[in-house]
Amino acid sequence: MKYTITFLILFTSGLNGFSQVKFIYTDLNSDTILNRLYDCVSFDLDSQTLKKSGLWKPNLSEQLNSSLDHYSDFFMTQLDTILYFQKAKSKVAIAVFTTYNYEDSTFLYGGEIRPMKGLALFTKAENQWAITKFKKMFNSSEYDFDPTYTVEKFGEDLYCLKQENVQEFYGGHDIESTLYFSLTDFSEIFSYLRYYSDNTTEVFENEDIYTQRNKIKILKTKPYYTIELVTTTIKENPNKPNFKKKKIYKTTYRFSPQNNRYVKSSH
Repeated sequence: MKYTITFLILFTSGLNGFSQVKFIYTDLNSDTILNRLYDCVSFDLDSQTLKKSGLWKPNLSEQLNSSLDHYSDFFMTQLDTILYFQKAKSKVAIAVFTTYNYEDSTFLYGGEIRPMKGLALFTKAENQWAITKFKKMFNSSEYDFDPTYTVEKFGEDLYCLKQENVQEFYGGHDIESTLYFSLTDFSEIFSYLRYYSDNTTEVFENEDIYTQRNKIKILKTKPYYTIELVTTTIKENPNKPNFKKKKIYKTTYRFSPQNNRYVKSSH
């Protein structure tokens, strides 16, 4: 009995030690993160993006919750970027991943299949990184050619991942957009079009050209910042002399804890 108890103690301690090791990282290089978070079976270097991709097999739940086509048993994931920032007295890192179908990587080069985004949040303590939150795949709700990411503060304790999508083309329309994801639960809390225009590929005779430009102003209110969206719309026609209509208007958005996102203010 004595030996049995000793064995159980050692076995339980071993399990606890093993489970803790899974969440601790000495560094945040792409091989370590991809292998640990996505259980990759192999790695490959993409010749065009020059990023290392990890091959992994999604389970049934991950396949059903993915927007990717399911004709392949494997997915490929790239580590897009890691951003470091200071939150209170802690050093924090956010890793951004892009997942695509193993048999079709056309989205990387202008295809129509939307990639899946993944996020992992790490906090540094005693020269080690501990993972505090991870979302393997979620739909970013945008078709992204090559987005850029930054971290911004939207309140006393609300940090967001800002995703800026470069110019996109939809049937003759130019679109540039920005999305913000809360680093508390990785949900989208605000988005807007920075730039929008129609009739950009071909302008027909006597047809008006419409463009809209937006910019935001952050008002540092408590406990959450207020967003003021300034919209400028211009309508012009090169075939009509002295024809130009310009309007500027502002819209205020406030953070709603109930909705967990920014909503249009009624006043």
